[in-house]
Amino acid sequence: MIAEPERQERLWENTHYALEGFRQMGCEIGHTETPIIPLFIRDNNLTFLITRELLDEGIFVNPVVSPAVAPNDTLIRFSLMATHTREQVTIALEKIQRYSAATTSSHKDYHFVIIVRMCHFKVTSFFIDGRTFSK
Repeated sequence: MIAEPERQERLWENTHYALEGFRQMGCEIGHTETPIIPLFIRDNNLTFLITRELLDEGIFVNPVVSPAVAPNDTLIRFSLMATHTREQVTIALEKIQRYSAATTSSHKDYHFVIIVRMCHFKVTSFFIDGRTFSK
């Protein structure tokens, strides 16, 4: 760190850039200010689904699901390094935006948010509250 202070500077540049991108998308990231950014999904199955879809797109994120957290607090961790380029972070932000419908204040109904998110994942049918939904 002493010999290469530019690495810390680059990491913080990446972090601020990603945080701003997630905030502009309307993603729920809490009050984080670190290079490990939580993206709250709030559903175990959906967290795994988003993780898998992003991996298929070349974006590695870590799922955090119950019992590690409460079922309604699930999230994916987006982790940055100093060696990521601005282009790589931009591509990741674009892919995450495509695969996780950002929850806005106008979409307070939890089930509606799940349906919107599921549609973004090309899912043809899913199960909520004992009912099966199909596209």
